[in-house]
Amino acid sequence: MVNSVKDRLNETDTISEIKLLLGYNKDTVCVVVEGEDDQVLFRPLLAENVVILQSYASKNGVNDIVKKYFPRNKRVIGIRDKDYSKKSVSTRVFFCDYCCAEMMIVSIDACFERLYCGYYKKDAMNINDLKLHCLERLEKLSKYRMLNEQFGWHVKFNGIRPSKFYQKDIEKMDEDILDELNRQNPDNTINQSREKQCCNLSKCTSLSDYLNITNGHDFINLFYKICTGNFGKGGTDAVANTLRATFGKEEFQKTELYKSLNTYQKNKQITIVE
Repeated sequence: MVNSVKDRLNETDTISEIKLLLGYNKDTVCVVVEGEDDQVLFRPLLAENVVILQSYASKNGVNDIVKKYFPRNKRVIGIRDKDYSKKSVSTRVFFCDYCCAEMMIVSIDACFERLYCGYYKKDAMNINDLKLHCLERLEKLSKYRMLNEQFGWHVKFNGIRPSKFYQKDIEKMDEDILDELNRQNPDNTINQSREKQCCNLSKCTSLSDYLNITNGHDFINLFYKICTGNFGKGGTDAVANTLRATFGKEEFQKTELYKSLNTYQKNKQITIVE
């Protein structure tokens, strides 16, 4: 388990902290992550000589600290969500599998089974049906998010909670989410042209297709609603905490992220994972 986790600092403090840590012990590896949830997730998974620091600016902060401020230091690496990026900015910035950390965990059957058993008390859907049920109803929203990032639409998604619009009818749910997005972005709507771009995207046909585009917070929000009939930050926070708790070293070692870190540490003769 990681010995040290550093709280979120500003840019200058973070850079100074890393310099001190690197100078203090030649075996220390600094891993920069997006936020507190990632610190919690990776703390029991990485080696004891690793120090995990929060980024000062989410994924962009991870990129900057590793590439801009420590461009050649093998002992400073980043772990971040892939989101909709095509390629990492650095060989020392590693992506979680699929779209984000949550989808990386959801992709592992044993992890999702534990979450399912903890929250779903009905008989209507089995484990795989429930997973797909959530993902299918988030496909359109996920594609809006992807296009928003790829084409710089600058549409704000902060107030969108899929649970508020949950319906078994996917098309009706999509319409209601679009209406709400446009209501919240009156001067920057998803107009007909943008909607056409979305409709021209290939339909998801596999679990991997869905996992590669789905936002973790959207999934957790909708999952909680379907399981409990409720929605709210307290409940979704509990689901997120439970999901992270299902992901141990055995599960971590099945991921592409682990394999990439393991290959890197062997090539650089440092220790990141056990």
